[in-house]
Amino acid sequence: MEMLRGSGDISAQADLCLALTKNGESKKLDTNIKVIDLNLSVEKNRKGLELEEFNFHAIKDDENKKTTLKFTREGKPPKPKEKTINHIIEFVESKKNVKRTEIIQYITKITNYNDSSVDRILKEMLDKNLLTQSSYGLYSYTNSQQIL
Repeated sequence: MEMLRGSGDISAQADLCLALTKNGESKKLDTNIKVIDLNLSVEKNRKGLELEEFNFHAIKDDENKKTTLKFTREGKPPKPKEKTINHIIEFVESKKNVKRTEIIQYITKITNYNDSSVDRILKEMLDKNLLTQSSYGLYSYTNSQQIL
């Protein structure tokens, strides 16, 4: 909305304003494919239409010169912790059995979390049965449920 405010008359003429917000960007494992998290929300709605926020991924593949949009969910964008949980699930699922150190190294590289924060998230995921631990420091994904 702030970008529309060059003149007070411009924003007053709009009955509905939508905002497209970038919530983050990541790379898929072992590829050159970028995934951009986007959120579409209603910023101004004079007509009173019931419009839900929704999230989608813009998947950009530079090798094949292809960009696709993929709907992910309705509602507010996921919180950083939820995104981290999904990154861990994706990483562990792609490798089957993963060492704790590999998970920590991957997550600290793509997020702002430190080692102890990742350890806390891993413990929560074990408690919620999202991951299993066959031996100390070796994790695998249980396909029981997913946060997002």
